[in-house]
Amino acid sequence: MVRQRLIRDEAPLPDDAVLIRLLFDGYADGSAFDRATLIGDANLNFAEFGYYGLSMWGAVGSRSLESVLASKCRFSRWVALYRAADLRDNGLAIVPNGVAPHYDASAGAVYGHSFGSVQITAPSAEDLIDRFIAATYTGMQNKYFTARPS
Repeated sequence: MVRQRLIRDEAPLPDDAVLIRLLFDGYADGSAFDRATLIGDANLNFAEFGYYGLSMWGAVGSRSLESVLASKCRFSRWVALYRAADLRDNGLAIVPNGVAPHYDASAGAVYGHSFGSVQITAPSAEDLIDRFIAATYTGMQNKYFTARPS
């Protein structure tokens, strides 16, 4: 059963806002992302909330990059940093949802609304992932990484 996700009522992020996607430790081919895993994540979001999306954390407002890395991203050794403008330039919406500073990168309308100037028809998980992977990002090791407790 699809649940309605809380969409926060807030202004669009400025172009220079930093969004963070957690990464795994890397893949045999040297890539930062595994396309099949990302498609699975987007499909899971669709099954749960009714739209394709990829979770991200925003280092925006009073939340510095350092504080987000140390809190929301602490269990991830590697992260990818995106500027909001670079995601939008690749046709992705930035949906403010759940509890701040959570966002989804999405392709297409979410519950009948578009976010920013993005209006894409017939979105799919594959389209979302292709756009996401093609966007400019910076991969970095999280100096605040902490192993998950056993």
